[in-house]
Formats: sequence, structure tokens, C-alpha cells
Amino acid sequence: MNTTPLIQAHDLRARYARTRIFQGLNLEIPSCGIHGLIGPNGAGKTTLLRALSGQLPHDGHLSIWGHDPFDNPEIMQRIALAGIDAPLPTGWHAMRLFRVAAARYPTWDQGRALALLREFSLPSYKKYSELSRGQKSALGVVFALAAGCDLTLLDEPYLGLDVEKRDIFYRELRAERDLRPHATFILSTHELHESEKLLDTVTIMNGTGVHLSGSLGEILEGYSSFLGPSAAVRGLIDAHPAAVLHTEELAGSARAVLAVSLVEAEARGIPGGVRGQQLSLEELARAVEEAQ
Repeated sequence: MNTTPLIQAHDLRARYARTRIFQGLNLEIPSCGIHGLIGPNGAGKTTLLRALSGQLPHDGHLSIWGHDPFDNPEIMQRIALAGIDAPLPTGWHAMRLFRVAAARYPTWDQGRALALLREFSLPSYKKYSELSRGQKSALGVVFALAAGCDLTLLDEPYLGLDVEKRDIFYRELRAERDLRPHATFILSTHELHESEKLLDTVTIMNGTGVHLSGSLGEILEGYSSFLGPSAAVRGLIDAHPAAVLHTEELAGSARAVLAVSLVEAEARGIPGGVRGQQLSLEELARAVEEAQ
């Protein structure tokens, strides 16, 4: 079994315009499945996706399938990027986009593209510049999924979509993963309640780089939240000083997020009056952001 990561970054440095977005980023992403890219605005998610797509120069090491993606046609034809920050040509309509995509991507599926166009109720011949924000997002999703690439990068692709269209997006992304189990999808998202149901692996970024990365299940099992009387929670913190991610004082009580599994904490003993629970992805991401 090949255990080499699909994507490897070491001491990766990149700029957007003249602003240094991240410096010294280290990351490995496995092949296959849906990988969540999570973090606050400004953490570098969009910049990282652009670097992965081969559209952004960088310093340090970055490889996909063992090769640097930047301006590399052989790698770039295996990657599709979509999102509101990856706009399509303003004068193009969907049919022209499909013709160009069919010429660029050997894996392009015209039947899939037309079916998705109908599913999202998109016009065939309306210029991209005349579409609503939600329609632009939906057309980007159609393009990315129909491209059939080995690596699909989705940068908050749900922006502007109404509830019905968001449900369609998540359903079609799940279907695409099931149809192409050897493909890899990277989804940059703030919609953690919905996306948690889809993700196989996850990277949580903060203002300085990667805070956590790995299997979603293993990461969530390794963190717990504890709420109770302030003195009791402080005692729990003192018992796990190296595991503290975030603490907050409430009215007469305190809450702590620790890098400790609930099973481990229970085995060591949880002070009376303190309630422990495993975190959701949304709660963990918020704790990482608040810990900065």
C-alpha cells in the first residue's frame, strides 16, 4: 500500500499581492476522500489553494504527486479550482466554459456538466458577469465537478447559494466522492456543521500556519471540553498543563478545552461537578481561533 501523501509542503512561504500570508507552513494531505481546510479569514486558505492549483509562485517546498505544481501543465491539467475568489472569464457563458474545459481536461464529462447545470437551474447562455453571486458559485461547482480531475479544490463554493442549492452542492459532492473513490477533494469552508458530515480528513489553520491536520475522527477524539466550577476546572487544568488549548471564565464557572480524550480524562478522574464532552468540529475550530 502506498502511504506517500498526495500533497507535501515544507517551510512553504507565499505572498498575496505584497502581503506575506504564511511563512514556514508544513503540511501533508493524503490522497482520496474529502479534506477540509478550515481557519479564520486571513489564515491563508485561499492562498494555499491557489498555490496548490499551480497559479501562485512560492518559496519553500511544495509537491503534488511528487512534483511542484507551479506553472506545470502536466500537473495543472489534473487539478480543478473553483470558488468566488477564482472567478471565471466575465464574458463567457456556461456553454463556452464547457467547450474550453472539454479541450483542457481529458477527464471532462459533458453529460455530467449538463446534468449539474439543470440541477442548479443555471442559464446556458447568460454571461458570467450577469449572473448573481449564487449563480456564479454554482457554475464554479458545476465546472469543478464535471472536470473529473484527480484533485479538486473548492474555495468556499457555497457562498451566495440558498438553502436548497447548498443541499444540492453537498449531495453532489458526496456523490462525486462515491463515484470516484480514488479522487481527492479539498474543501475550504466555514460551514462546519454541514461539512463535518462529509469530511474524511481536516487541516485547521491559524494565523501562523497549520495548527492541526489529520483524520477528522482521530482529531475530534483527542480533544474535550470541560465545564464546571472554576476551582474544579482549574484543578483539571493543573493536572494536564501541557494539554490546554483554550480557557474561559464564565459567571461562577469556567470552561477549558484540552488536548485530552474524554476516555483518558475519565480514566484519570474528572473532578466532581465538572462535565466533560467531546467537541464538534465547529467547537474545536472556534477554540483554536480563540486560543491565538
